[in-house]
Amino acid sequence: MTTTDTTVLVVDDDFRVASVHVGFVEAVPGFRVVGQAGTAAEALRQARELRPDLVLMDVYLPDGDGLDVVRRLLADPDPSLPTSPSSQRFAPPGASGTRGPGSGAATGSGAATGSGAAAGSGAGPAGSEAGPAVIVISAANDLATVRRAVQLGALHYLVKPFGFAELAERLTAFRQAQERIAALGDAATQDDVNRLFDLLRPASAPPAEEGRRLAPTLQAVLDAVTAQRADVSAQEIATAIGISRTTAQRALIQLEQSGLVRLELRYGSTGRPEHRYAPRRPR
Repeated sequence: MTTTDTTVLVVDDDFRVASVHVGFVEAVPGFRVVGQAGTAAEALRQARELRPDLVLMDVYLPDGDGLDVVRRLLADPDPSLPTSPSSQRFAPPGASGTRGPGSGAATGSGAATGSGAAAGSGAGPAGSEAGPAVIVISAANDLATVRRAVQLGALHYLVKPFGFAELAERLTAFRQAQERIAALGDAATQDDVNRLFDLLRPASAPPAEEGRRLAPTLQAVLDAVTAQRADVSAQEIATAIGISRTTAQRALIQLEQSGLVRLELRYGSTGRPEHRYAPRRPR
C-alpha cells in the first residue's frame, strides 16, 4: 500500500492557471506538487530531475508542444538517474517506451481502455523504470490532439476550464490504482486487472444522492457553508461549528467533490491563493 505522497509536476504556460492547478492538486489528500514548469524545456528538465509520479501536461507551450515532451519522457525517462528497485509506479497505458506489458490507451474523457492499459508496476528490468504517468490538461479539444494523447498513453485528458472535482476524481483514481498495483506483487489475475480498470473509471454519485447520506460532520459543515452570505474558508467553518481546521478542510473537499459546494480561489498580493467555499446553487 502506498504510504508516501504521490508527487506531481504541473506544466502550464500561464503562471496564474498553473497556480490554480497547484492549489487543486494540493487540496487532494495524498498529493504533493514538487515542481511547476512553463515551457517544454523546463518541463523536460524538471521531470527528469524530480522524477514525479504524475505530470499534469499542457499542450500549448511557448517553446514547443507538450505532447512532444510526453513522447520524449516516455521514450527515454533518463536511465542515467538512479532508480529504486522497490518503487511501484503506475505505468502510463500504451506509452511508447514504457517497460510494462500491454499497449492499451486512455480515452479522451479519461477512462482507460484497451488491452493491457494501466498494467505493470513501472519498475522494469534491472536498471530501468517507466516514465511518469501523464494527465493532459489543455484548451485543445480538436480530435487530432486528443488522438495523439491517446496514442502516447495519456492516463486522462481534461479540457480547460475544469473544476476541482473533475481533477480530484482523476487524481484519486490514479492513487488508488497505484496502491492496488503495489499490493499485487509480480502477477495479476483477470479479476485484478478488471478492478484496476474500474478504478480508472471513477463514477461520482449524483449530488442529491450524496446529500441524503451525509455523515453528521459533513452535514454540519454543509449547513454552515449554506448559512453564510458569502464564501468562507476552512478556518471560518471550523470556528463556527467548533471543529478543527483540518477536519473542516477534509469535509469541504468531500463536499466539493460531491458537487454540494464550489471551490473558489482568492488571490492576494503574494503567496498561494486562499481556498474559499460557497454553496452550489441549483441551476
